[in-house]
Amino acid sequence: MKRVSTALLAAAQLICLLCACGGASAPAAGASQGVPEKTPVAFCTGAVNHPVRRIAQLGFLEAADELGYAGHIVGLEEICIQELYDCWEQSAEAYPIAGAVCWVDEASAYESLKRLHGMGVKIVAVPYRCEYMDTNHIIGANVCLGDESETAVLVAEYIAGNLKGMNVESGSIGISYSGSSSDIYHPPYAFREYMEAQYPEYRVLGPVWDATPSVAKDEAVQKIESNPDMAAAFGMRGGGARAWAEAKSITGRRDIFIVGYESSKDNLDLLTAGEIDMLVSRPIYKTGYVGMTRLDELLNGKELNISEAKWRTTLDMEFVYPGGAGVHDPAYYYDQYARAEERFSQ
Repeated sequence: MKRVSTALLAAAQLICLLCACGGASAPAAGASQGVPEKTPVAFCTGAVNHPVRRIAQLGFLEAADELGYAGHIVGLEEICIQELYDCWEQSAEAYPIAGAVCWVDEASAYESLKRLHGMGVKIVAVPYRCEYMDTNHIIGANVCLGDESETAVLVAEYIAGNLKGMNVESGSIGISYSGSSSDIYHPPYAFREYMEAQYPEYRVLGPVWDATPSVAKDEAVQKIESNPDMAAAFGMRGGGARAWAEAKSITGRRDIFIVGYESSKDNLDLLTAGEIDMLVSRPIYKTGYVGMTRLDELLNGKELNISEAKWRTTLDMEFVYPGGAGVHDPAYYYDQYARAEERFSQ
């Protein structure tokens, strides 16, 4: 694969436009029929080298290859919000980008997206939910991750089912989360409410607010030692899996059933080593891949913003476990990391 770099220096900040479109296949049948082959499109993001962002970029570029576009990555390595948005806009001005899939995680991006839209750039926003009524005149489509509270309810059912299958009919369940403890709509509360309503024989403990890995591990150890009936634990953020895995090792409680969050390489290693039992994976690759297919629809003249149902695509979280197939198989995610490493190391 060949990579071409174009650098623009503006506002004392290096703005990078990276082309990573080598090895493109012919356009898929029925796709991109009205768009010239090798039309340039971009994935706009901050933290371009972050492993999670790289997986989203991989999905975007592989879809661009399949559809016959010239895929580019636009962004900065460090996240400085205004400089990042300047990067997107100045790169679009300097290079004829027809459309962009933009990683948008806060409302402050909308003014920049409005300016991109004014330049004639078709826009798909990923991976978070955007407000349809406020943004559909700017954003052509929204590809977002599934609701975390709804996912927490599914995990509650999964944990209860597995405990029943292991003949564990009662006990306490530990949870950890890195977020505000004041928001009653956060996943820990959804998890607790569901368990109390459906499985009152299991007692959900107060959450460990895992601000740092070491603090989370120490608090998890305390939870286990203070609750000898602990049967399961759910780490609701990326570091929770390791915190609970290390805590059960320290306390000698190898019997505790653990569910982690995020299919990072570290968490996948814990899963395949038998240190945890299941991972909830955000479909990050699909945000890039599906984002590009939706952008292709926009560039071919489809109006997706005529209704919220057409405009928004919600991607369900995936449960990953040993022996799973397809998106449930740890190997599926290891392969994504291998492809990303190969693609972005050249």
